[in-house]
Amino acid sequence: MMAYLLFACSITLGLVFGISAASKSGRSAFRDFATSAGPLEVLPRAVRRPAARAVVVSELALTVLLLISAAAVVNAALVPVAVIAHAGAAAVLLAFTVAIVLTLRRGGRQPCRCFGAKATPLGPAHIVRNVLLLVVAFGGLATLSGSHSIEPAGAALAGVAGLVAGLLVTRFDDLTDLFRTPEISARGH
Repeated sequence: MMAYLLFACSITLGLVFGISAASKSGRSAFRDFATSAGPLEVLPRAVRRPAARAVVVSELALTVLLLISAAAVVNAALVPVAVIAHAGAAAVLLAFTVAIVLTLRRGGRQPCRCFGAKATPLGPAHIVRNVLLLVVAFGGLATLSGSHSIEPAGAALAGVAGLVAGLLVTRFDDLTDLFRTPEISARGH
């Protein structure tokens, strides 16, 4: 059972970091991310662009490591990669969460553009999203105990669960928008 959980956690996080990095690729998308402030607002302006580059590079590296770590379920030699991948993901997510909390405490509500052009202002939902992802990262770490035997059907189910979870996380802003109370204009429309 632990092997399937590790596989699903690795796929979920790999997809989340991969989509996040891909959404910032390209000159225009990167500029939008780097200048949108969001959680980077806690940093001095002079270091925001280099920090934005570091975020993208970290996300790309974590994507590769997390996808490799999915193979740790059948290859004990990859357990150290899985430890680095899940611990790295937890560290990055923790840094993002702290930055969001600090930004919100200062009254900042700028969009993060974590997953592209969506301009949803930072809010408590972003903290919830990151805490859920931290649970996934620590869940992956908790399962690491060497190689296991897995059944193809179970691996397929765990992989699909990881993909669905990852897609839901990357569409989190859209999902939370579904449950927001619509604003009523001052004219009563």
